[in-house]
Amino acid sequence: AFLIPYFICLVLCGIPMVALEFAIGQYWQKGAAMAFSNICPLLSGIGHCMVMMSFLVAIYYIILLVWVFYYIFSCFSNPLPWETCNNAWNTPNCVVFNLSNPNVTGSSPSEEFLNERVLNVTSSPSDVGIVKWNLILLLLLAWILVYFCCFKGIQWTGKVVYLTATFPYVVLIILFFRGVTLEGAGQGIFFYLNPKFELLRSIDVWKKAGSQIFYSLGIGFGSLITYASYNKRDNNIIKDAITVSCINCGTSFFAGFCIFSMMGHMAYRLNLPVDKIVAGGPGLAFVVYPAGLATIPGAQFWALMFFLMLVTLILDTQFAMVEVVATSIEDAYAKYLRGRKPLIVGVICVVELLIGISMVTQGGLYVYYIFDAYSASLTLILTVAIEILTISWVYGVNRMARNIEIMKGTPVWLGWRVIWAFITPVFMLVLVIYGIIDYKPVTYNGKPYPWWGEFTGWLITTLALACVFIPGLLLFIQEKGSLKEVM
Repeated sequence: AFLIPYFICLVLCGIPMVALEFAIGQYWQKGAAMAFSNICPLLSGIGHCMVMMSFLVAIYYIILLVWVFYYIFSCFSNPLPWETCNNAWNTPNCVVFNLSNPNVTGSSPSEEFLNERVLNVTSSPSDVGIVKWNLILLLLLAWILVYFCCFKGIQWTGKVVYLTATFPYVVLIILFFRGVTLEGAGQGIFFYLNPKFELLRSIDVWKKAGSQIFYSLGIGFGSLITYASYNKRDNNIIKDAITVSCINCGTSFFAGFCIFSMMGHMAYRLNLPVDKIVAGGPGLAFVVYPAGLATIPGAQFWALMFFLMLVTLILDTQFAMVEVVATSIEDAYAKYLRGRKPLIVGVICVVELLIGISMVTQGGLYVYYIFDAYSASLTLILTVAIEILTISWVYGVNRMARNIEIMKGTPVWLGWRVIWAFITPVFMLVLVIYGIIDYKPVTYNGKPYPWWGEFTGWLITTLALACVFIPGLLLFIQEKGSLKEVM
């Protein structure tokens, strides 16, 4: 049922918002923070909020790269360390599930490898534990890699992206043909494509579909605006928006076949329904899928290919977020920092590295989930809602359409104006309302955090949302004239 709302969200919100953000960046030739100062000075904080969200997400998102590095080094073991229960870190609860014991309770070798070996997670969020020095070294390696890919700016990053953007397609095609030839693959693919229409009544499905569109396309983080600011002024942003969005979401759809063919194979081996195998979030990439790869011949090779693909995917996202922050700082202090991108990127990487150390302790996974739940969840949806309302109803949808016409040389189709002015704003407001109604405090394995966990989370959310309103409030206090004149 997820695919139906996913593609509806793509059409009603994804493509229109990508086109708008491309237009903003290309027309004003500035990063997110400075671009919104031109659109509506009183709401220039929208751009600052995007920068803050990119900064916060970059802190925890790179932790995924740390884990991936650990798995890559482990791929050279034979057998794979998450394949058996005969390792020093395994607990008495470890069970290798197979057809003879599908209903036995316990934890799988892949679960214990992640929780006991890689992370060595403490029993409670209140217990920080010790610093994992091997993970700190991998975190340092990750940030060094990000720095040397971003330190010369977009021209250098663009060259790196030739590799990081194409390599995943090679691996996906290889994994697709390997996956669909496995026994039981059809069972998983049927589960993937067979819609459960009763779930379409669930607001949670629509909210997750909208959030997935925002994350996969980079809407609301300022990265689309930043990258578009380097375009030539006459670039056809409407064509680019449709092409990029369709390729991006088409890739996600294709990747689903790679994942669910493997899930079907595991379900076949364990004689279980596919819905008992499927997992989401980090559990899919670090527990379920590696466990599936461990069951096929040449497991080391397939696991290595899979995790190398994850490296390129994570780096692409990390490049974008670092570039957003660096470009915004350079734009804001152009008099002093113009042309000093290596210094700016270096400072950003060091600051984020120091904050990220809190996530490579034994209790770091709890911190990771707090950042994941609060740095760009409801905040992202609310920011995008304010963004579309500001452009369509404060700056003016017709005015923005004229800007696009100036750039591309032809009038903007009326349908785009209708979507920007009515359909997308209504869609976003519905997501915001139900996101607030459906709010649930962060948990880990179904267990709530202590009071300070939710407090820290809301502090992170407030830090981002405050960026929307504080710049406008300060401007309103400083400037003379009416509200309309200030806007």
